[in-house]
Amino acid sequence: MTTWWLVAYAATAVCLAVCVPIMPTPYAKKCMTLVPAAAVFIALAMRMRTHLDMAGMLCVYSSTVLIAPLGMAGRRKEVHKMASDARLFGKKDELAPKGLHVQMCTALVAMMAVWTWFIWAGRA
Repeated sequence: MTTWWLVAYAATAVCLAVCVPIMPTPYAKKCMTLVPAAAVFIALAMRMRTHLDMAGMLCVYSSTVLIAPLGMAGRRKEVHKMASDARLFGKKDELAPKGLHVQMCTALVAMMAVWTWFIWAGRA
């Protein structure tokens, strides 16, 4: 159980250390600091729905928090270009570049697979 708390703390630190500096505006930085709070909500909802124990809930939290940094790692220029285009040209409906989409979707699927594997392995 203590190990999962350490993993959750480390995942939160990684999320904040990677994602907040990438964000181009102060408002985006503030929003990115709320990612761990959203992950807590997801973990609590998962716990209520599936009756997870605390270790399972911390696994879900850690996996959810790590989606953003894994999805945006190394994509600082693309994120800044999207933000500057939105500010200068009003392009708010434009999709993100293909590489960013692929990396974010891969991170989402990988972290959901990790969370599912840990939960099922814990029940077996």
